[in-house]
Amino acid sequence: VNAYLTGEVDPGLFVVTGHLHAGADPIVGEAALWQELERLKQTSPTDEELQKVRNKYESGVIFGEINVMNKAMNLGFYDMLGELPLINAEVERYKAVTANDVMISSQRVFREANSCTLIYKSRHESR
Repeated sequence: VNAYLTGEVDPGLFVVTGHLHAGADPIVGEAALWQELERLKQTSPTDEELQKVRNKYESGVIFGEINVMNKAMNLGFYDMLGELPLINAEVERYKAVTANDVMISSQRVFREANSCTLIYKSRHESR
């Protein structure tokens, strides 16, 4: 399972993706995903979980910008948004998120009534 926010380009679009084991029922998988999202709405992440996400994000930014092409692409992206200074503030903004912020945002965003589910099946699966 992976999740990301497309806040800069499509404000408010939160995408969750996942891959099922062979033979797994997509309905059961989706239900398990919603169970985890509901847990986030009721329980703040631990300090360890939050720090792990912060570290992963920061290391991704730092290592990603070692490559000159990636740095140029990021500069172009933030310039396209009209938010060029944000390129130097993004990591600090992630570090400032608290466990309570995550829970409050989860309560606001994770609602089945506002969601769409798309299930891709391989060519080899029965229809």
